[in-house]
Amino acid sequence: MGTIPKVYDLKKPGAASVPLVVDSPHSGSLLPEDFHFICSLQDIRQSEDSYMDRFAAGAPRHGAAVLRALTSRAYVDLNRAVSDLHPDVCAEDIPWPIHRSKRVQYGMGLIRHLVRPKENMYAAPLPLAAIEHRIKHYYEPYYAALESELKAAHQSFGRVLHVNLHAMPAIGADGAPLEDVILGDHDGHSCARMYREAVKKVFESHGLKVVVNHPYKGVELTKRFAKPRQGFHSIQIEVNKSLYMDEQTLALHDGFHEMQKVFDDLWKNLATLLAPQESEMPKAAE
Repeated sequence: MGTIPKVYDLKKPGAASVPLVVDSPHSGSLLPEDFHFICSLQDIRQSEDSYMDRFAAGAPRHGAAVLRALTSRAYVDLNRAVSDLHPDVCAEDIPWPIHRSKRVQYGMGLIRHLVRPKENMYAAPLPLAAIEHRIKHYYEPYYAALESELKAAHQSFGRVLHVNLHAMPAIGADGAPLEDVILGDHDGHSCARMYREAVKKVFESHGLKVVVNHPYKGVELTKRFAKPRQGFHSIQIEVNKSLYMDEQTLALHDGFHEMQKVFDDLWKNLATLLAPQESEMPKAAE
């Protein structure tokens, strides 16, 4: 399968840590040697959440851990379950249960098989071994790293907030314009309302229009580890690409610097909200 590049980058807090873990699973752009797509490179790039990892870059200064994928989501989509596979993407029978959701039907499963309706990603279905390779060497290491960070923060503080970063097109699949920011918490099942409202308040304070759970409620990464009653909270943030970049050329515009200020404010506010109270601070060894 060729050389396996570094799959993810993990930045630890540069200050006293708080129970905040940020991840950007779709902003990677590396194209592995065995990624033999037949669509245009522009199609690949437009499928990525370009630059979202830059908005997370300041979070460690406020005590958060930041995990970012380095490989393009077009190669393997880290925000999908292993069961999110279309049978057309594989040349053999897939030996585990698969779930043909709407996303999978549209070609946007764990392994994409369509660029757009009736336009294939690959010249022919992939061997099962190629799919298993992507799961073992790209997908599973990312999930293991995220789980490790979440558990470590929870063990230290008794709670943790996971913020899952994404970018969305200006126009939705139905042809209607999307809002500035969409927050997803699986209809309240993955995150306590107080955390969701705190995030919402920051974006709104900067004049941005925010909606909740429509049309994006969150997918695998905000579902896998979320257990609010046990102190594991997870929320997805979708940012409209047009706020900071040209979707066709992928060039940044002046809005990028404004969005950086918004996210710096977000990390600062969440760190303050999540900072341990004096009664929660670990006691010094006697």
